[in-house]
Amino acid sequence: MFYTLCRALRRDRRGFTLIELVIVLAILGGLAALLIPRFASTADNTDARVNQSNHRMLQEAVDLYRAENGGFPSALNALVTNNYIREVPKVRGSTSSWGYDSATGVVTIPTGAPGAS
Repeated sequence: MFYTLCRALRRDRRGFTLIELVIVLAILGGLAALLIPRFASTADNTDARVNQSNHRMLQEAVDLYRAENGGFPSALNALVTNNYIREVPKVRGSTSSWGYDSATGVVTIPTGAPGAS
């Protein structure tokens, strides 16, 4: 008896109603509207933090070069040539390259790049 009752109920209801689908889509849309802006701002923050971290690393490599060689490198590529770093990192979020003054040994993040002050 119970089996036939369950079978009869299942036969009448084969899928979801339109209103159920609309409610689920509205809930999913609301969640997406809340989460997408949060992830977009995180990507901008990430570029700035990566650039600041690479800036500190390059400045420390320049300072180490000066301590060991008695002068600043002529260019950042000299740090690669002399095995202080593997490669000069690219500036994220910009087409410009790192600013470097060989007279003072100061490395700068290009203007307009994320993380530039």
